[in-house]
Formats: sequence, C-alpha cells, structure tokens
Amino acid sequence: MIQSLPELIKAVSGIWKEDVTYSDYLALRSYCVEQETEIKAILNACKKDELKKYYQGYSDAKKDQIVSSVYNSILMQLLLSDSVSVDYMNKETMKQACVRMFAETTPEAFAAYQAKKQGEHAEHVKALTNPETLYEFQTFARYRGEGAMSDEQRERYDELRTGQTREERAEDDRRRAQIQAVDTGGVEMTGPIKTQHTRDKYDLWIVQLVGKVERPIYNELNEKAKRLGGWYSSFRGNGAIPGFQFKEERGAIAFMNLQNGAVDASDIYADRQTVKAERRAENLEDKGERLKTSAEQDLSVDRKDNTAKRAREAANAERRALYQIEFGKLMQLIADGQRDGTIRYLDKVANYTDIETLYSLISAARWRYIRDKNINPDHYDDEIPDLVNYVKYPYPVANLEKLHRILYNLAGEPGKRMAANRLIKLCARAQKAGKEMVRFNASLDDYDRVLCAPSRVVDSYELDNYRDMRLTYTRLQRMGLKEEFELRTALREMLKVKKAAALDPEVKKAQDLRELERTFVGREIPGFFPTPADLAAEIVGKADIKNHDMVAELSAGIGHLADAIRQYCSDTGISIAMHLNELRPDFCDILKKKGFENVTCCDFLSVPERPAFNRIIINPPFENGEDVAHVQHAFKFLKPGGRLVAIMAGNKDQKRFSDFRSWVEQHGGVIEPNEPGAFLSAFRPTGVSSCTLIIDK
Repeated sequence: MIQSLPELIKAVSGIWKEDVTYSDYLALRSYCVEQETEIKAILNACKKDELKKYYQGYSDAKKDQIVSSVYNSILMQLLLSDSVSVDYMNKETMKQACVRMFAETTPEAFAAYQAKKQGEHAEHVKALTNPETLYEFQTFARYRGEGAMSDEQRERYDELRTGQTREERAEDDRRRAQIQAVDTGGVEMTGPIKTQHTRDKYDLWIVQLVGKVERPIYNELNEKAKRLGGWYSSFRGNGAIPGFQFKEERGAIAFMNLQNGAVDASDIYADRQTVKAERRAENLEDKGERLKTSAEQDLSVDRKDNTAKRAREAANAERRALYQIEFGKLMQLIADGQRDGTIRYLDKVANYTDIETLYSLISAARWRYIRDKNINPDHYDDEIPDLVNYVKYPYPVANLEKLHRILYNLAGEPGKRMAANRLIKLCARAQKAGKEMVRFNASLDDYDRVLCAPSRVVDSYELDNYRDMRLTYTRLQRMGLKEEFELRTALREMLKVKKAAALDPEVKKAQDLRELERTFVGREIPGFFPTPADLAAEIVGKADIKNHDMVAELSAGIGHLADAIRQYCSDTGISIAMHLNELRPDFCDILKKKGFENVTCCDFLSVPERPAFNRIIINPPFENGEDVAHVQHAFKFLKPGGRLVAIMAGNKDQKRFSDFRSWVEQHGGVIEPNEPGAFLSAFRPTGVSSCTLIIDK
C-alpha cells in the first residue's frame, strides 16, 4: 500500500483534508495497526538522520528505539487527540492504548477533527498571506521571516509587539502598586505630623516609629516608603523632626496603613506619572520655543558673503539656524502630542538630547542603507520608505581583540579583577561564535566597572567612546525604548512628527538657492559681477516698467537683476512677461530653480536682431569693451517706444569710446555715473567704477 516514509507521513498528516473520507481514515488506521512489520521495515530502510526529523527523544538512542518511537507517533497522530492514556499498571503498550482509543472514534468525532484542523489551516494560510493580529504576525515571522514582510506589515508588527510589551509593563506597574503589609513586630507608627522642610520650606508629613525595629524590618519599611514617595531622615537640626518623610499626606497615610494590611498605591503612582509627564511636556515646549526664537534671531542677522570664506561661514550659520528652527518646532509638536495623547511612543522624551539621540540613530540607519545598497551618498533619495528597518539597537559594543588586551591587563587590578574575569568568559563565548565584536545587552555592571571607569589601560579616547555608548543605551532605556522593535516604532512616529515640523518649502528652497549662489563666490569667472541689491532696485526703477510690458534681461547671470524686476512687479502690482538669456548652463540652472520659466541659454550676440521687448535691463560683462557690444546689440531687440537700461563700466569718457558716446547722443540717451564703490557690497565685490545708461527707442 505505502512504499516510503514520506508517502506514509503525507498520508497520516493529511487526514484532516477535505477529500479524505471517514472510510479512508479507517483504512489508513487499519493498515498502520495491522501492518506494523511492513511499516517498521520502511522505517528501518531510512537513515537514522532522516528518522530523527520525526523523533523526539535522546540524541544517543539506537536505531531500533527511534523506529519504535516514530511508529508510535504515527499511531498517536491517528488518534485525533492531543494525548494518549496508557495503562502502565496493566502493562499496556502504546500500540494497545491507541487501538483501545481508536474504538471510541466516531464519524462525528472525525468530522469535528477535520473541521477543527481545516480551520487551523485556514488561519495559518491567512497568517502567511495577510497577517493582522499579533499571533498571525508571529506565525508569519516564524515560517517566512521578518524580512519577507512588506514595509507596512513590518510597521504594524512592530506596533503590535510594542503595544503588548507596554501592556505587560503596565501590568507589572499595577502589581508593584500593590504594596504588601509590613510586620513591625508590634512597634506602632504615629503621625502623620505636618511640618516644613527646614531649609527648602516645602510641606512635609512625618511618620514615626514608637520604638526600635530590627534592621531587616527597617530596610523593608524604608524600601516601601520610597515606593510611596518618601524617605527616612534622622536629621534633628533647626527643629527638624526625624522619621519617614513624605511630600504628600496621602503617601504618609498609605505608609501608616502598611501596619494593618496591603496598600493599593495605584492612584499615587498614576498621579506621580501624570506630574512627570507634564514636566516633560513643559520642558520640551519651553526649550523648543527658546531654541526656535534664538535661531530665528540668528537667521535674521545680515551676513556678508562677498568672499569664499564669508560665504561658507554664512551658509553654515544659516543652515544651523534653519535646522534649529525645525528642531525647536519638533520639540513643541512632541510636547503638544504628549499632552493630548496623540504621541504614543515618544511619550517619555524629555529634552533636546533625547531627540538628538533618536536623530543620530536615523542618521546611522541612513548610512547603513547607503552601504548595504552600495549607492553613492551624494545621489540618493533622502525619502527612504524602509529606512527605519535599517536601525540597530545601540547596545554598547567593544572590539573583541581590543577588549582582550584591556581585560588581561586589568585582571589583577583591585576592584576590577572579578568583573574583568567575567568579561573574559564573555569574550571566550563571542570568540567561539566567530564574532569580531562583543555586544553588551547584559553584564552592564561589569561593562561600567571595567570600561567606563578611569583606568591605566583604557586611554581617554576609548573611555569617552565607551561612556557615550553607555549613555545612549541608558537614555533609550529611560525613554521606555528597551527593545529594537520599540525603538523602530518610536522612530517611525518621530519621522511623522518631523515631517509636520519641516520648514516651509519656500523657505527651504530660498536657502538652497542662496547656498547654490554662494558656490560661485571666490571662483574665477570672467565678467561675472552680479548687481548689488540696492543698485539693482535703482536700475529697475529707472526702466519705468509698465503693466503688460515684455521685459528682457539678456545677460542674466544668476538672476540678481531678474530678482529685482520680479520684486518691483510684486510691489507695484503690475503684470509683465519676462525673458532671460544667459550664456553659462550652470547659471541657467539656477535661474530655472528660482522659478523663472522663459530662460534661453546661448550667446545672444549671435542671435539675429528681432524687436520684441518694451524694456531691456542688463548688466553685461565689462572686460575689453564687451559692454558696448552687448548694449548696442541689445538695443536691436527693443521695440519702438521702448527703453533700455544698462549698467556699464565707468570709463565711457575715454577717447576710445567716442563713437559709442556719439551713438548714445544720436538716440537721445544719457550716461549717469554710479556711486563710487557701488559694486563693493556685491555678491562678488569689485572696486571698478560703473555708470548707468538709459536710452529710449
């Protein structure tokens, strides 16, 4: 009937399937009972390692023992029950017990078994295709691994695990709030006596013992007083009353009640947590507002950026100020969310440093992503959907080889010898596992004693590094982010809040453009001397732009004159069509990023004349009389009745420009000298003198 072990296992394990009838089940059961010799022959033909897949027992068992065990387990599967009752008193064998229980299996019991197993199978299939509950996600992770989850599934799984963990901790807190009675050995408590702290003048309630108690009883009382918000003080100076001291009367009363029975301190604990939460929110909000205000003031400072060094310093200062504005807003949003309950996983974030720690973990994840994907860090999308999945919990770690050196040198040092010896054993286990790094998610007391305390064998750089890792770990533990999945859940929440706290896109765009412009400061670019803001506004005013004019800037550079034209139109409320031309492609890119749409990139001196504009405003290159050629060619693009305004070199009174002066006079133009040093405050400063040409057609 059955020829191989896989065929037998498939038949036995598949009796729950819909196409298996009760008659099929009975036939299989009879075969397994009656053909024991044949089945064991099939099992004996298999190798021992293959049989062990279906065997649970001693690893050194002989093959005949394994064969008998596998045969019995096959019979047990056919019982349709999770257990079998063997009458060992009457020397009943496992097979005999199974045969006895087979007689009790009715068609109805078989149908119920199939229905149950088919339901379990459906649940299993759902868990592997569309998990929704924590149990389903755990099943998915067990059979397919977390790596097979989508980003949305991974996020939901982390949230469910975090929720369960927090509920378990809340239950632990509720149990801790049930403070058991203390047997004081007949020594009574008196109080509470209301008084004041002799130095700080806040109210105190004192509970005293009428007599002495044994040291173990005192220790128990002291520990439970602390759990109720109190402490013991024996100070008697300045009229102080010794005893167990409490800042709240109800804490003192609850403490006194411990001599009569257990006390439920849930309300005290809850109110204490509420006060702490409000203090955290207040601190975050206050620090966030101060940080934002300071940064806004810093951003408004007028910075010179007319040299390469000044441009770098200005960019760094402004970038830092914008970052702090965003950071301050983030702190305030978290504080608001802590108060109204919309913040669920960052609820214990208390200060700037906490958020900075979380930021650093996101940054580390981003670099881990870049490394794992083998991509250029300068060319990647900053919005990484699964970024949080690259976060690693920052357990303190140490290089195995370096740690070996430190530990063996410390093994004989007083106060550290035992801790060092324990860590040596930890290193041995890591080495056996083939690891290069030792991770400390336990043994942290030894870590502190050996690696975080000043030592003759740990240099200051290493000491600071070990302390920083310990501090980061401690900070996360205090925030209640004790597991990696909790950390991921909190970071996802922080990224959502961070998006809400992001700078206005226009502000960010303006800053990016300023930084882009500043990259040209200090570079050798012939003829590139952008117009200072004051002079640009003055020149645009002289152009007398009208509503619906066609306006051109034919040597646009990076758009300082174009910016002034746009500002003039905004101030006056007029609407124009503006065309910009620039020779350099990188300058054209900046113009387009500034939002100018009609931009051409060419040498306009080679463009055939075409009267198309009512107003032309230009600041052409000055070198070797290039400004003259630009102005005269630009004039050809001016419509009749139009006006051209140009900034030119201030040397037009020289003899070699007599023909140009005659051309200007012929068209009724005027040349006005600009203020000396007009370009000294420019984006790229120069001391060259300049003038303004105004000429109408």
